[in-house]
Amino acid sequence: MRTVLLGLYVQTVQFCRRRGFNREQTSTLLSITKAMHQANTETSLNNMEQCFDYCGELLLCHAVRRPPFSIDLFKLHEVTLILEHLNNTYIRHHALYRYIFTPQDRLDLSLSYCGMPEQDDTPAENPTSPDIEKALGETEPVAEPTQEPTNNQEKPQNTDPVEAAPDSSSAVRQMIQQALMEEVLRVQQSPMETSEQLSSQLTLLQIQPQGKI
Repeated sequence: MRTVLLGLYVQTVQFCRRRGFNREQTSTLLSITKAMHQANTETSLNNMEQCFDYCGELLLCHAVRRPPFSIDLFKLHEVTLILEHLNNTYIRHHALYRYIFTPQDRLDLSLSYCGMPEQDDTPAENPTSPDIEKALGETEPVAEPTQEPTNNQEKPQNTDPVEAAPDSSSAVRQMIQQALMEEVLRVQQSPMETSEQLSSQLTLLQIQPQGKI
């Protein structure tokens, strides 16, 4: 970085010598170049147009005699030569100077949506997770038979609820099946009844005209 800045300042001094500038003009042009470089690299945004306008304002302050605001240190044709020099040297390579002297900014983006549950990044640290509870539930019935009770009377008490559950469920299942069968039979018989009713009505209609005659 220091080498790049040194090369920029050396080019500026060489330009001043070729144009025959005195010490005051050379020092002023070096200060203007330094100020423009600082304005260009103080932000990561593209502000080259603002930097060029800022450089023009500084040159204007040193090209017009209006004390105490400005002084006529450069003439009009010298200002034109300075602008051409800065355009050909610094402004043309402003992207390179920006890349070297501007710190790089990295964007860390995270999105969150409304109505979506937040994901927990540490599910393994929770000792009561669903997987662990499921595993414990599966191992508990296997572990119970290994513990033989000392009293023989405790066995039927523990097994009664287990045995009663299948009986109740089977009874309910039989009741449901019986109700379904009755409903199916009723649906099958209903068309036969309606057909018999229709046939009886037709016979009545056939008999009634004969009675009138």
